Amino acid sequence: MKKIILISLVLLISVAVLAYASDMTSSFVFSQESLQSAFQDVSMAFNVSIVVDPTVSGNITMNLNNVTLDQALSTMCKGYGLFYFNYNGVYFIGTNMSSMSMKAAGYSERAITLKYLSSSDAMAFLQPYTDYITYAPSYPYLFFFGPDNVYNKVASAIKSVDVPGSNVYVVYNIYSMSSNAYQIWQNAFYSSYLAPGQFNSTNFEFFRQFYNSMKFVGNGFAIANAGKSVQFTTNYLPAAAMNMNVNVNSVSATQANLTFNLSAQSTSSSTMQGTPAYVVQANSTVTVGANRMAVAAFTSGNSNFIVTVSTVRSAPSTSIFTLMNTWGPKVRMYNLVMDYNSKDNTFKALGNYGIFALGLNLAQSAPFQIYAGISSQIAVGLQGYLLIGGPIFSNLSNVNNYKGEIALVQYPDFKSNLISSGVVTVKASLTSLTNFYVQYNGNLEYKIDNIALGGELSYNYTQLTGNSNFDLYGSIGLVYDGEILRVLYSPISSTFKFEMNWGG
Repeated sequence: MKKIILISLVLLISVAVLAYASDMTSSFVFSQESLQSAFQDVSMAFNVSIVVDPTVSGNITMNLNNVTLDQALSTMCKGYGLFYFNYNGVYFIGTNMSSMSMKAAGYSERAITLKYLSSSDAMAFLQPYTDYITYAPSYPYLFFFGPDNVYNKVASAIKSVDVPGSNVYVVYNIYSMSSNAYQIWQNAFYSSYLAPGQFNSTNFEFFRQFYNSMKFVGNGFAIANAGKSVQFTTNYLPAAAMNMNVNVNSVSATQANLTFNLSAQSTSSSTMQGTPAYVVQANSTVTVGANRMAVAAFTSGNSNFIVTVSTVRSAPSTSIFTLMNTWGPKVRMYNLVMDYNSKDNTFKALGNYGIFALGLNLAQSAPFQIYAGISSQIAVGLQGYLLIGGPIFSNLSNVNNYKGEIALVQYPDFKSNLISSGVVTVKASLTSLTNFYVQYNGNLEYKIDNIALGGELSYNYTQLTGNSNFDLYGSIGLVYDGEILRVLYSPISSTFKFEMNWGG
């Protein structure tokens, strides 16, 4: 009976506090104040928790007189292209023109409640999805902003690890960084890092400021029992082989004391020429847990790496080990699509490496064509190329020979049995954009072990003549480790084609 009365009193007090917060008003004067700071001012004035996504940036100049909490948040968000929502008394501020336009783009905002894990611990298992998640260490929520298919993966991962238990796991993650981003990293952490490879403790909130400049490379984990030594050997690094020994000195309910021995040795060809291998070796003792993790940075050859180690308390579960198999790079670094048509002996190649893109066309009865340009990810699984070029003639002064080309390439996803991929290209003369040509080649196959059966739709349209044609091909292919080799035949045009889609 006493428990029921106590619970009732708590609920009444909570309702009263929320009602008071909704009715009270306050005034604000912002003059070129950062949005992050302005929302914190609102948080303090109304005594509510406001979580602001790290991508929110810019300054605000605004006067608000005698406004309620919702009026303040609504006015500030509307004026600066943001949105907000309330979940269990915690307000989330995100970057988007409006919640409606976000939904129109297939995105949605959701809050995930954690039962047993802290938000920091949960994020240790969600490294591939950090672009979609915002969290506050002191609250058991993750705020998700992204497409539904990514949300389903995040929710499944949380369900696997957010379970009761007392086992502690040592989790490591490896990231690569560009030289410019690495220089910024060094400047930010100069006072903390005493030597290359030296592990130091930092909090999750500070570290996650650098997520956008990092590329997730690989990971691993092991159960952390006091007195146990865990050995991690990675093969993820393109320019170095890393070995890390972690000795677990002590484990408590909230933190662990770990001693690291890290060594990274260059695997470049220079070692074969008598040049000493580049070696990083350092020892560190760091306390992790309670929203803190160990971080080390080092350079090997032309590559820069960041290694993080944290502890996660969870129950043993086979689903945790299954979860590790879903981790991997956010986007492919490169892709190459090649096509050979036996009917007219034409060869086409289109590919990218990083931000560089290249296209080649070879035909028996036409001049050699080359396109060069840039590429970038425009959606999950979709890479866009902006290529400029054209046929190479003996008379290079004729500008009418040069064309611009835009190509969109959908990479095949080999995680499921249904494999879809395609290339759509639009070409136009640089001197007359109304004279354009459209081509589409789309593949759809079903994978059985390493065999793929399906077909391809080919479509062409020339605006100048108004001519269009399509063709259908049956295909059989071999699939292995991110590559597919196809043989196609069209009964319509009696044509054989050979295709390879190679990605990493």
